[in-house]
Amino acid sequence: MIIETVKHKLVTDWTLIAHHDYQLYSNENNSYVVVDPDHSIVLNFTVDNTEVDIKHVTWEVAFKVKIDTRTITITSEPEVFEED
Repeated sequence: MIIETVKHKLVTDWTLIAHHDYQLYSNENNSYVVVDPDHSIVLNFTVDNTEVDIKHVTWEVAFKVKIDTRTITITSEPEVFEED
């Protein structure tokens, strides 16, 4: 299965790759949150020249961090809940 993704440039030449339905927000302290379509935070992290610090991740999100390419890839799609 191929997931439609978008690339987001982060500080210090890092890149986040994620499904297009996720939204990325950041502040001036190199801190980021990824929000799903239901407005829930699924990933919260900081980046700098030497590390990625994961602050929070929900159980349904899968991701990879590649140090050599400075890439964080969310490999799962957002969950879609059916309304009754």
